Amino acid sequence: MGKIKAMIKRAARYIIKGVPNVTMNVNVAEIKYGGILEGKKVLITGGTRGLGFAIAKRCLEEKAKVTITGRTMEALEKAKAQLGNPKELYLIAHDIRDYDRDEEVIQTARRYMGGVDILLNNAGVSVHDINYATCTQEMWDRQMDTNLKGVYFLTQAFMKYYNEVGKKAGKIIMMVSERGLYGDDVPYGLAKRALISYTEGLAVKLIGKGVRVNAIAPGVTATDMTGWDPNGDLYRPYCRGKRVLLPQEIAEVAIFLMSDASNSISGQVIACNETNHLK
Repeated sequence: MGKIKAMIKRAARYIIKGVPNVTMNVNVAEIKYGGILEGKKVLITGGTRGLGFAIAKRCLEEKAKVTITGRTMEALEKAKAQLGNPKELYLIAHDIRDYDRDEEVIQTARRYMGGVDILLNNAGVSVHDINYATCTQEMWDRQMDTNLKGVYFLTQAFMKYYNEVGKKAGKIIMMVSERGLYGDDVPYGLAKRALISYTEGLAVKLIGKGVRVNAIAPGVTATDMTGWDPNGDLYRPYCRGKRVLLPQEIAEVAIFLMSDASNSISGQVIACNETNHLK
């Protein structure tokens, strides 16, 4: 009800005063590490577009070997072409809901790169404009299976490999959401809140094995999933920061968490947002 009232107020204001014309310049500052991920082998789920694509790009720039997953080889090959067909980028067609293939995915990435040091659980899906009363079982299953169950069992497969080969250090990064930072009534937010709990709990379990587990919680970011065009108008008048974020901004946070510079950090959720939910 509160959201509806706010929308009516905005509409009335626009009718009376006209739609505001606001220009905002966003400068994305990239830290030029010069190869801070050199020698690292990174597996990124959902790497064909949006956040996963932007992070894969930065990983390659920082001299990591990278494997990305996507649901179709066509989408994967298109992403690789957009990145200039780098020789250190490898592709695996995989739907994160295909849990029986998780160990195969890890082992394939291991074969491509000579190992896997970092797992970035990025793949996700959101069904917009629903609430507790309109969510169907199909909507529930698709979001929970992708955003929570898929992450849980791929992480399990990664740790099975990690233990079998006797690795001494590794990183797991969960791409959650600001929606997981507060109460919600839809599967997307519920799954992301559960992932935050998983991040915190897993970090305690794995720190003794040399594995750091952290999460990134972006606010609304300009991606296909949110419907915002990163090259379009990013002005968002009804949030405190007045704009949506760019994937490149989130990628910088991910690069830091992947690097050895973050080795003192585990079990943390890094919120990256410009929203009404900032305290």
